[in-house]
Amino acid sequence: MSKPDLDIKIEEIKKLVTTTDYKSIDQGIDLSREINDKAIFETLLEGTRVYVDEERSYKREDGSTCYYHYPLIPGQLFRGRKDNQHFLNYALLNLIGYCPEIANVDSTINKKNIIGLQIQYPSWCKMTKEYNLTTGLKKFPMGICLLTNLKYIDFSECSLKNIPPEIEKLKNLESINLRNNNISLIPDQFGELINLKQVFLDSNKLNILPTTMNKLIHLQDNGGLWISGMLNLIIPETIKHFINTKIDVFYHFQLELIDWGVKKNIIQKTLDVDGTEEFTYQDYLFYSPEDPMLEEDEKYDTKWDRIANGIAVDADCPFSLLIKFIDSGGYYEVNENVNKSTKQIVINHPNLIKGLKPAGFGRYADPDTGEVIAKMQDGKLVAVEKAE
Repeated sequence: MSKPDLDIKIEEIKKLVTTTDYKSIDQGIDLSREINDKAIFETLLEGTRVYVDEERSYKREDGSTCYYHYPLIPGQLFRGRKDNQHFLNYALLNLIGYCPEIANVDSTINKKNIIGLQIQYPSWCKMTKEYNLTTGLKKFPMGICLLTNLKYIDFSECSLKNIPPEIEKLKNLESINLRNNNISLIPDQFGELINLKQVFLDSNKLNILPTTMNKLIHLQDNGGLWISGMLNLIIPETIKHFINTKIDVFYHFQLELIDWGVKKNIIQKTLDVDGTEEFTYQDYLFYSPEDPMLEEDEKYDTKWDRIANGIAVDADCPFSLLIKFIDSGGYYEVNENVNKSTKQIVINHPNLIKGLKPAGFGRYADPDTGEVIAKMQDGKLVAVEKAE
C-alpha cells in the first residue's frame, strides 16, 4: 500500500477507534489488524506507555523486583473526558495487544516487555504530573489476551460485566485485581491460570465460583483469594475446603462482625462526603478492617478486641458468629495477640452452649466439624485448644 493510501487509512482508523460506539471501535481495530502495517500502530500508539514506579518496588526472595503499580499512560489521541474515557481505554488496550512486536512503540508496551497493566490511575501518581486516568473500562479488551508475558492486571473499580474464556491464554499471570466491578460470571477457563498467586474478586455480582478454581494451586494461603462483599455468592461443595484455605479468615470474619454489628446498631454506619461507608463503634471511627492496621499493632488489637467484646456479650449474638470465635481457624486461632477474655465470654454465651454438640465426658463439639472445642471445668465451660 502506498504511503498516501496508508495515511488515508490511518485517518479512517483514528476516527473509528475514538468514537463512543463499540461496534465502530471494533471495526477500526479489525481494519488495523487486516492491513497489519506497523506504521498504523506506531501512529496510533504514539506517546502511550506503561508507567513503572521504581520507587515503590521491593526485592523478592528470588532476587526479582516487584512493582506495585503499572498504570497505563495514554498518548494524546486516547485522552478523553470522564464520560468517554472508557471507550478510549478499550480501543487503546486492544491496539496494544494486537500491535506487531516489530513496531517502533514505547518499550513498555511492546508485547514481549509488558508485564503489568493498571487502568485505575492511583492518586499518588498525580505527583508525577502524568495524565490522570480517572475512569475505567466497561468492556473487556480481547486484544490483551495476546500479551502472554503479563504477570499483573489491575482492572479494579471499573464497570466490567464479564471475563472472556480467552483469558486462559495469559498463563503467566500472577496477580489479577478485578474488585469493585459488575462481573456476574467467571468462566471455567479461569482455572487454567495456574500461576496465579493473588486473585481479587470482591465486591462484584458473582453468584457462584467455578469449580475449576481449585486448579489454582499456587494461590497464597490465607489471603490469596478475596471474595467478600457478595452476599449471594455460592461456593460449590467440591471446592469449599480449597477456597477456605485461600481466603483471609481473619478479614472475612471481621466483615461478618461489622455487618451483624450494624444490623443490631452496635456499630453505626454512615456515609462520608465522598459517599464512602464509614463505621463507628463507641468513639472509634473506621472504614474497613484494614484501617487500624495503619496504626501500631497494640492499638489495632485493642480496638478490634473492643468491637469483638461488644458483639460477643450481646444476648442475641447468633451461634453462627460465636462458633467462629473459637473453632479451628477462627478469629483467635488467626490473631493470637487479641485479649483472651473475649474467648471466655464467648465460650459461656447461652447461644453457643445451645448450639454445641455433647461429645461425652463433659466435652462439647462443633456440630458441623465434630471438633471438640470446649469442656466443663470447675462448673463452667472453657475452651480447649484441640480435640482431647
